[in-house]
Amino acid sequence: MYTDTPVPQEEPAGDNPPDGAMIDYYINEKTPDITLEITHSRSFGDGMGRTELIRKYSNKDTLYKIGEVNIPHYWIRPQQILSGEPGHHRFLWDMKYTPLNIPPSYPISANYMNTAPDQTAPWILPGTYTATLTVNGKKYSQDFVVKMDPRVKTTAAKLQQQHDLSVQCYDGRKECIGILDDIRLYRSTLKNKISDGEELNKKDKLARELEATPQGSTEPSFGRLNGGFASVFGALQDSDMPPTTQMINALKELNLQMIILKKKWDDLKK
Repeated sequence: MYTDTPVPQEEPAGDNPPDGAMIDYYINEKTPDITLEITHSRSFGDGMGRTELIRKYSNKDTLYKIGEVNIPHYWIRPQQILSGEPGHHRFLWDMKYTPLNIPPSYPISANYMNTAPDQTAPWILPGTYTATLTVNGKKYSQDFVVKMDPRVKTTAAKLQQQHDLSVQCYDGRKECIGILDDIRLYRSTLKNKISDGEELNKKDKLARELEATPQGSTEPSFGRLNGGFASVFGALQDSDMPPTTQMINALKELNLQMIILKKKWDDLKK
């Protein structure tokens, strides 16, 4: 758990245990269609219980693109795809929700051939989860328990608050990323929709300001909002301490900015 530069790969070192839930399965013959779903049943304030899909894997998944990084690729953990080949398999679930669909970045603290991308999805809460393997339409399920580190004394209510605020940040980032894609598409097609040069420049300027504001500006934009959600998310997920008043207030302000910016974006599209 050191946070400094990595130990050189020639330095003798033991491996840590896998950082997640190890799910073992065996299949007799090659299958073209296999999925693994992690679900969690939770009771809500209305007294109703709901089953939430946390993560889904398939043998049809594709590897994410690493892109340009300023580190040698031998530091990076190999990606895993759910296998439909015959035999025994061990699959690792990292106990997080589905990561955001953005280019990965990597921490300075690294392990040779085993450095996971920086976290973009929240940790799940302690509790009972269900792994369901579906092979050619037939389902096999197994419950398992995720326990809290016994050294952590934060109450269950505070952990729930930390989780819920983190999910708000996660959902906020997902929405920002989707809207930013829409704005870029809108700007790229403006010339085909508007022939008046002055009107074209006006609308493009408004869209550009919603997309991103210049360095040093305090005006909100979806790009700046995405960064704000990421910053609060990182602070919430970096420890198991109760959320601070500053974190809670920062997220309230970001959610308010989101409402205002979405109204501006809807008005511009109209």
